[in-house]
Amino acid sequence: MSLHCDGWCQLNNVTFRKSLLYERMKWSNAAESNSRNSLFCSAQFGGPVAIAYTHDASLKVQRSFPIVTYTASGQQIGKIQWQNGELLDIFWSNAEDLLCLQKDGRVFVYSMFGLEKRNRQFGMGNVSTFVLLICVE
Repeated sequence: MSLHCDGWCQLNNVTFRKSLLYERMKWSNAAESNSRNSLFCSAQFGGPVAIAYTHDASLKVQRSFPIVTYTASGQQIGKIQWQNGELLDIFWSNAEDLLCLQKDGRVFVYSMFGLEKRNRQFGMGNVSTFVLLICVE
């Protein structure tokens, strides 16, 4: 039988108790992939995580690959099959939209569930040498 005071700690004049956030973490499926060959992006404040599996086992860039979105505990919530141009990087917006930046300057905006919202061409040519600040309305 457990007492009500189990798990509580005192630090100076403050008493606190650790609480379990997730009963089971589900990252095992995502961890099986080769993380050195993927793009990772996590949203702020414990929001969703996106992983773009951009390379195959032979380290060759694929033309088509999945971008998978997960909760912070590792449960898959969305999947995008990327078939556009060469993906440069992925970012999360403050509204928790996934921004996918292509090398030619086009930005694709997806919901955290993998639904495409819109895309914009910024006409910058090759953006691999630029630092970008992307503002999406």
